[in-house]
Amino acid sequence: YFAEVLPEDKASLVRQLQEEGHKVCFVGDGINDSIALKTADVAVSLRGATTIATDMAEIVFMNGTLGQLPELFMLADEFAANMRVNLVAAMTPGIIGIAGTLLFGWGMTICVLLMQTSTPVGIYNAVKPLLQEQSIERDPIQIGGDHSGLVPQL
Repeated sequence: YFAEVLPEDKASLVRQLQEEGHKVCFVGDGINDSIALKTADVAVSLRGATTIATDMAEIVFMNGTLGQLPELFMLADEFAANMRVNLVAAMTPGIIGIAGTLLFGWGMTICVLLMQTSTPVGIYNAVKPLLQEQSIERDPIQIGGDHSGLVPQL
């Protein structure tokens, strides 16, 4: 991470890191952070920050501290893993169906039924995190550019 960077250097630092192939999460709370927030791959701000900073941010920590930042990265990793499982679940029946047709002469009915198995598997995997009981009390994190709506509890 970088701290105490001049306002005009923040956005150029973000662009430099992106050009090096990094995904950049920028945390800012002031007017001087707005360009870097807009440039970053993920923009995070805090409750109580300037309006322009919270408007530019995709994520706003509603407790006003950065204590949830590691949890945010953990949730992003869990989401990416969930998406990979869904991709495999969506592709596997098609691959099996094509192989079965070519190698065993399966008909269209078997292949269609096989393809239909991916839908409930994908739906279950997508909602599985919501079905797991959350035993940890968490502070709200607001996600999205419009902060006037509901605040999801993560």
